[in-house]
Amino acid sequence: MPIWSSIDNDAFGSPQPLLYHKLFYHVAAALFVLTGSIKPALILAIFAFLMIGAWGIYVLMRALGASRLASAIGGLSLIVANYTVMDWMVKCGVAEFSAYMLVPWTMLYLVKSIQQERIHLGLGIMLGVTFVAHAVLAFYLGLLYTAVLLILMAARQLQFRVVLVKSGLLALAIFFVITVPYLLPMRIIGADYDMSRELNYVYRPIQQFQPLYRYVWDYWRFGRTWEGFTVQIDLPLVALVVTAIFAIIFCNPGKLTGGRSRREAFNAVLPFALLLLIALVLQSRVAAGFYQWFPGAAFIQFPWRLLAVITPAAIVFGLCLVDKLLPRLTAQIVMIVFGVSMVASSGAFAHIYYGRLTTFDPPLAPLILGVLGEFVPAKAPTVPIPPLPAGPSYTLRQVLSAAEASGCSIEDGSPRTEVKKTEFHIHCQKPSRIALPIYASRAHRLRIGSSGSWGGPTGCAPSPPELPALCGVDLPAGQSTVAVRFPTVPLFLKSLVPL
Repeated sequence: MPIWSSIDNDAFGSPQPLLYHKLFYHVAAALFVLTGSIKPALILAIFAFLMIGAWGIYVLMRALGASRLASAIGGLSLIVANYTVMDWMVKCGVAEFSAYMLVPWTMLYLVKSIQQERIHLGLGIMLGVTFVAHAVLAFYLGLLYTAVLLILMAARQLQFRVVLVKSGLLALAIFFVITVPYLLPMRIIGADYDMSRELNYVYRPIQQFQPLYRYVWDYWRFGRTWEGFTVQIDLPLVALVVTAIFAIIFCNPGKLTGGRSRREAFNAVLPFALLLLIALVLQSRVAAGFYQWFPGAAFIQFPWRLLAVITPAAIVFGLCLVDKLLPRLTAQIVMIVFGVSMVASSGAFAHIYYGRLTTFDPPLAPLILGVLGEFVPAKAPTVPIPPLPAGPSYTLRQVLSAAEASGCSIEDGSPRTEVKKTEFHIHCQKPSRIALPIYASRAHRLRIGSSGSWGGPTGCAPSPPELPALCGVDLPAGQSTVAVRFPTVPLFLKSLVPL
């Protein structure tokens, strides 16, 4: 697992691979190894997650007693839904997309937990995997599912028992078994970074609320422009949910087949009704106080990210009720019309009017991965780098000039591609401590070669006061070679033991 990018921040480096969401990139990297090409690897990874999401809806609905037809249409609907297409194609949010496709599986084990009146181990496993895919979405799933369970217990739809607590603690332990290998280095190395930089004024939830009508009708259209996005819930899905609500109110209980009752049908999908209600409330300004004061809530940045919960919950709610409450033939016709309408209206098949991008193969060269300075150390200053709101303020020239002021000349060894190690050749007129053009971490390892011998390995020394957060090194007079190994998992583990 990579934990350091040697070319981020214009080759000053960063722990972006460690601090950012990971699952999609693990899958895509494995496929890249198999295919030898980036484009097929990305296409196959997206396809794989679409299949995982669709299969998750199918299995979930079958667990709720839905027919095979309803379950299959549910899986297909998730693939072509507005938010699915918007997630991977329009905003290229593949990390969130991969977690979104795991949401049906977390819902499956939420249902099994309610049915068995004990927290299913699968819920801990799937929330752990979802955390690796997208930590913020997993955080919200934990909050939403906890709220649903508490409401069900308050409504006497779920009995509180000691086994519920014991099984919950076991599921939580499994969650941490999966996530601690990621959380531990994130917590230790990430302590030098200020991730709240992501929450500048523009990217706070309270600045990202959308007019509520946009969730039902939005003038933005797929293929018309490459700018902007839509939060519109698919109109066929809205119509399906309305149909399901009317079915609850007006169905004739005496005509239900298989001994089903209206109450039983509704109770089966009650958790999804609660998820829809809570997630929709969180789209309105009524929830502003929650985003401002609840710890961690603001990191969702965009409240409409909860469409990753709303969309599958609405599909399951609508299809399950139509399947169970309407006469069989009527239900089949409604569900088939719904499925066809979802496909026909999907943005995935919209004609692109603004032309297509020319194919290009960008070099893996120094770049800036964080748009808000979140991958620049907290002690290092940031400056606007248009079009980015914030980026690293240090320049290579600034670091080389500071070394020259200390009587040292650096032959630049800054990486030009992703590497695990590099070398700097430095000549000092006198013993000096200088800063290398690399952001420091506890997992960097340096060896200093001088007069035919090598010392070390050592960690980064504190940098000169005028260049905080850089990797400092103490050098003797004369010619030296500084060999730098960038952080890896083994080096991080070694850093936990004092040298």
